Amino acid sequence: MRFGNALYGLLGRLVAAQYGALGFVRGVHARRSLAAGEITTGRSDIDLTVVIDPPSDLAEESRRLLALARRTTAIRRVLPVVGPPEVATAEELQDWYRQPAFPATLERDRGWLRLWGEPFERPEGAGSPVEERLRNLPWLFWAWLRLPEHFRRGRLRTCCNLLIDMVDVRDLCRGRPAGPRRRGEILAQWSEIAPAERDTLARAMGGWKPRDAGALLRRVHALGLRVVDSLADHVPSLTGTWSTDQIETRPPFEYGRRLWLLVDPQDSRAVTAALDRVEREPEVRVATRRGLAVQMQHRNPWEYFTIVDPGARERMVPPSAAALVSAVRYYQHRIVPRRLGFAVGTGVDRSRTLGAQIAQALLWLDEGFVAADHEQLVARWRRRHGEWPWRPVSSRDAFFTREYGIACEGMDLVADALTHTHRGR
Repeated sequence: MRFGNALYGLLGRLVAAQYGALGFVRGVHARRSLAAGEITTGRSDIDLTVVIDPPSDLAEESRRLLALARRTTAIRRVLPVVGPPEVATAEELQDWYRQPAFPATLERDRGWLRLWGEPFERPEGAGSPVEERLRNLPWLFWAWLRLPEHFRRGRLRTCCNLLIDMVDVRDLCRGRPAGPRRRGEILAQWSEIAPAERDTLARAMGGWKPRDAGALLRRVHALGLRVVDSLADHVPSLTGTWSTDQIETRPPFEYGRRLWLLVDPQDSRAVTAALDRVEREPEVRVATRRGLAVQMQHRNPWEYFTIVDPGARERMVPPSAAALVSAVRYYQHRIVPRRLGFAVGTGVDRSRTLGAQIAQALLWLDEGFVAADHEQLVARWRRRHGEWPWRPVSSRDAFFTREYGIACEGMDLVADALTHTHRGR
């Protein structure tokens, strides 16, 4: 690990200098594995935050981002371990870390390492202790929703890392002291697992693959199920009763089919049968009734409105207005579309969802309307605003040349509607 940390540190500084040479970059900082000193050579990514000078207007901002996008493309051709960077001014980063609606936390970063340029001190969150714990939940559910994809592909190390991130947030919600922990610390302090299991997970996180990797993958997924279910003891969730063993949705903002299989996490036979389907069917997810109720309150509350069975939907109280406001506030910050733009062409490309996110936020603020699918969303938008302005993009260049400007204009409308029309919603 020492060699890996040293090697990645050198690579990170070389990459940071490439960004710094653009002239408008103030500083480049590493987050997560590199900053925490937990590199696994050849498997870890380099997660970066690039701090830029404040642009004079949107045109200058777009030009600078286009230059950063081209530099990122060139860097990733040589070093694909460099992930899509987060890009912001110092003032934007202050808001990103302080505002409760934005899931940027010291716990998510796990570390912070200046690689080039001016130092930047990340602020602590400005919310109450409860708000600061809850703002980590989107990060937990991001990991949970990524787990099935890596489970099907047999990526044991990635699945273990996602599980450990989930455990960290769960422990925060239980009341552990705030602040970042390394993954090794999280694993060492995880009280529900036996010493032998802890050793097995530690080796897998380091890149070791056992003879029966499939069995360990299933164990990791089952442990994740229990972690999510246990959240219901500590955080608010939807109320009501799921009266069925399956819930079908069209989760925003890709609106693809998703089938939730609801199981008792203590019923090993039911968990095994559900994981058999997860392994074979990409649209299938496994959850507990309590865990799904928490997720639809804190990760993507819009998903509740896309439940296909009206009876199943009506037996649960909808997400609170506060949950929807929190989701809308997330779309106000320009770090979000920038991150989507830099991820174009990568395995985490979600650029096609950006227009739908902004459109849904505006339609809810203006009309209280939530779409059940993409076609309904586009039709309602056209009825109220005319032409649907967003289109698919094929490159980072195309995104920052056109879509980014449209997104910023839409986000300004969201901010105006939220501030002046729905201040107390």
